Amino acid sequence: MVSGSGGAPYQRLPLGAEELATELDAQQYVQRAYEATIQAAEKLPEDSPLEQRMREMMKLNLDWFMQTLLDRKDRMSMYSSLEVRVPFLDREVMALAEQIPTRFRV
Repeated sequence: MVSGSGGAPYQRLPLGAEELATELDAQQYVQRAYEATIQAAEKLPEDSPLEQRMREMMKLNLDWFMQTLLDRKDRMSMYSSLEVRVPFLDREVMALAEQIPTRFRV
């Protein structure tokens, strides 16, 4: 915190951040991003509702969770002084896994 004129503390914000904070609803932003990711999931005409949902969850997992997995594991392991191996993930392996019918997936 920095003292403003008259000694009152104020927080420094980037230019335009105050207007952005009043206009941005974080929960609504996350909801829209979630829905966009769900819509981007490939669905086949022969998929059952369960198979469609599994495809949506796989897309969410790949686009949201896997993006931060390495960073999270690295920070947690360093904090705890542990040696941790993050699973290797190859796009070709994932493309193959997406083609496996849902009923055969573990």
